[in-house]
Amino acid sequence: MTEKDKANYIDFLSNLLKDQPYVELAYMTGILPIAKYSSGSELNMFYEYTMASEERFSEYFGFTEEEANMLFARYQSLTSTPHITLTGLQMWYNGYHTKS
Repeated sequence: MTEKDKANYIDFLSNLLKDQPYVELAYMTGILPIAKYSSGSELNMFYEYTMASEERFSEYFGFTEEEANMLFARYQSLTSTPHITLTGLQMWYNGYHTKS
């Protein structure tokens, strides 16, 4: 990601969320944290929580085994040629842990 890309993304988020009357709460998830900015910046209204260091939120992240099985079954029913097996899915996504 270039600095221009980053600036464009920050502008997009700022225009979408900051000081908008329709925004009371926004929940954003992803693998990259939002860059920290000073109190005078476009995005100074965020509280950042990460599943890697916040044990108190661990029950809210991820899927249970039952949920994963149900989602995989739905995937199989909607795909004529599945490109992944349940075992393959488990190999990719098993092992994420929160702080303990």
